[in-house]
Order: sequence, then structure tokens, then C-alpha cells
Amino acid sequence: MLNTSNLDDFLEEIRSISDLELLLRPAEQKRFSRDFFDYSPILREKLAECCADFVVKPLSVDAVLSVAFTCQKHEVPLTIRGAGTGNYGQCVPLEGGVVMIMTSLTKIRNFNSETFEVTVEAGCLLGDLNKYLLLKGRQLRLLPSTWRTASVAGFIAGGSGGIGSVRWGFLRDPGHLLGLEVVTLEECPRKIQLDARSSEALNHAYGTNGIITSLTLSTCDAVDWQEVAIDCDDFFEAVEVFQSCTKAAVDLFLCSFLENKIVECLPSWSGKWRGKNRLLLLVAPDGVSTLERISMRNGVDFYHLGPE
Repeated sequence: MLNTSNLDDFLEEIRSISDLELLLRPAEQKRFSRDFFDYSPILREKLAECCADFVVKPLSVDAVLSVAFTCQKHEVPLTIRGAGTGNYGQCVPLEGGVVMIMTSLTKIRNFNSETFEVTVEAGCLLGDLNKYLLLKGRQLRLLPSTWRTASVAGFIAGGSGGIGSVRWGFLRDPGHLLGLEVVTLEECPRKIQLDARSSEALNHAYGTNGIITSLTLSTCDAVDWQEVAIDCDDFFEAVEVFQSCTKAAVDLFLCSFLENKIVECLPSWSGKWRGKNRLLLLVAPDGVSTLERISMRNGVDFYHLGPE
């Protein structure tokens, strides 16, 4: 909790910031002080009581600068939050203070029609950004499983890979993050522009060394990815089929392996293929028949589920 002797002065300064929403209801403070860490019984015990003293939502980068200045001046802890889809407690305020929600900074600032790079503000949802890119025949190279609801800066700050990694590697590999605009937490916070090289230190750093306000990312050609499932009775057979699929001359965007124990725990809506080891794949349309032949050669079940 904040020092009560500083509370009135701090709150007065926060209230005076333009383009800033202040959320004071206890339910809001509790809601925005957590992510999906409940998946872990260890984190549930450690983080359940952590709660912000204040929750703010900047509507402009200038407001981000003002919040950073005010928190630095009063030595108030500042925790940055995107859409809160992480499950490791990345946006949980361990020492109270302020949680700053970045989801109102959503502008797509620029799309370069020559290099196909896109510059977007931190709070834009990956799903919305990808829809925009698809209209231009492009798409994001890497996406988390929560891509429809996760924010772009949250993914860069807290993610590592996901859908697309079988083809493009990981977020920290050179070529994905091409630039950042960040706000510092110096004595006098600044907004600075970083190129690809100087952005590397902030990639996958959870916002602990700079507040990301916009990003420049690479894109790739859009593909009408097809969903495929392959089920195998035997674990080692599934591994062999997995290796055959990744080595085949097909364009893959996802190849995930689910052991049968995991498949058994999936909800009933996940399909009829229960009790087996399952491969989940996204493949270009011209690769569906190849994956089917690989499945037939190995005597395993193949299902073409249609477009993504």
C-alpha cells in the first residue's frame, strides 16, 4: 500500500492528468490486478492477495508520460498491463501502487507498402491487427494461442512464440521486432524511439525496462490456413508422424503435439478423437493432401477440419 502521507498529493496529481481514466472501484482494482495465474496452484497462493491501489487507463502517449513522471516523483510502483491474457502473473502488482492499462492505445499508425512493416500502438489487439493486415494480403508471422484477445505489446513483452513458430522461430529471433517507441522511468521520463537492434533488450522483458507505447513489426503473405488433426494410438508413432510432417515440402504455420493424457482432459467440444495422441496442424491448402498421404502411409487417423 502507498504511504498515506503521500496519498492525497499523489491522487491530486493523477486526477489532474489529461487523457487519463482513473478506476477507483475496489472490484476494478481487483480485476485489473490479476491475469490467468490461477492455472498455477503455486502462483495462486503467492499472488491472490496482490492488488493495485490505483488503476489508470491512458488515452494518449502524453498521458503515459505524465503517469510515469508522477509515479517516479512519488516513488510509487508502476505495473504495466495489456489485455491480461498471460498466465504467469506478469501484470500483477506485487507491491501495490498503480496498474496502468494500455488497451486504449490502439491506433495502427502506419503500414509500409514497400517493406510490409506495420507500426501499431501498444494496446491494439492482435486479432484486430491481423484483420487489418489481411485486407492488405498480409498477416502477422507469430501469434499466441490467445491472439484474438491479447494485446500486441503484451505479446512482445511477455510472449516467446506460438502459432507460426514452426515456420518463423521465436519472438526474440532477429527480424520480427523492428522498432519500438517507449517511455522511460528516469527522473524525467522521456519518449524515445528505438531501432531493431536497440529494441532487443525490451523484447520479452515484461515492461520492466521501459513502457512500450508503439511497435514496428514485420509481416508475411497471408495464407488461407487449413486446420488438420492427426490421431495416433502409439506415442512414438505420433512422434514419427510429427517429424514427417515438419520435414515434408509443405507450408506449415502450426504443428502441435498433444499427448493422450492431455487430449483426455480437453472439453467435450474438442471433438470425437479422444484417448489418442493428437497432432494439430495449420497447413497451406496445397499441403493438405500431402499430410493425408503421410497419415495413410503410417496407418493413422487424418481429419481435415477446414479453413482456420
